[in-house]
Amino acid sequence: MQCYWFTVEFGICRQGKELRAYGAGLLSSFGELEYCLSDKPKHIPFEPAVTGSTKYPITEYQPVYFVTDSFESAQQKLMCVSYELMHACLAGPLVKMQMLHSVGGRTSKGQKGESANVFALCTLLAGRP
Repeated sequence: MQCYWFTVEFGICRQGKELRAYGAGLLSSFGELEYCLSDKPKHIPFEPAVTGSTKYPITEYQPVYFVTDSFESAQQKLMCVSYELMHACLAGPLVKMQMLHSVGGRTSKGQKGESANVFALCTLLAGRP
């Protein structure tokens, strides 16, 4: 959620040596638009791991904004984080499926072989034990 907040809503991009606001929340508030481009708030380079764990106020101007060097850079960083999250989410079920396969591939329904692996993977991805 924080990556959305600090990009789509309150994103800032560097253009040459200048900062440019692109977030909808900034563009719809003249006061915060002026504030975010001043030297009053902190401007930190956009890194999804940091951005994603940063708390944000919803009733006052942001004390910190994350600045990306380009839209392409932000997109690439978000894609990498998405890939890492997807890999982490699938790693557990795939390890369990490999363990199930290594002990004969049996399920509670008595299935064996590849059908047992497919059944096990679907069951694990669906969140069932």
